[in-house]
Amino acid sequence: MIKNSLERNVKGESIVIHQNKWMDFFSSEDLFKVVEYLLNTSLSSLKWRDINMCYTEKTTLEDIAFKIINATGINCGITFDKGGFSPPYSGDGTRLGSFGLKFKGLDQSIRELMRRG
Repeated sequence: MIKNSLERNVKGESIVIHQNKWMDFFSSEDLFKVVEYLLNTSLSSLKWRDINMCYTEKTTLEDIAFKIINATGINCGITFDKGGFSPPYSGDGTRLGSFGLKFKGLDQSIRELMRRG
């Protein structure tokens, strides 16, 4: 969704969202930090065996579209195929946050994706 929306916006087309929802995205670079942390940590010292790969800050697809518009400085609008909200696709990032890792986060990841083209 992010890359496609970024490409559409840069081409002067509106960002299309089927239906708004709360959604978690997690950058591959931040995922690498988590994997590296886990590889260097004794598994017996971990409190949990399952961890959601998501940021603690929650966002909607519409919020992400506005982040893309702000990052590019181009506003060609946002089009919704359907109104209202669909069920959320998000997790609880509290356990991951307890590791104390410093993540790039969604905003920085969008800006870097934009620069890479």
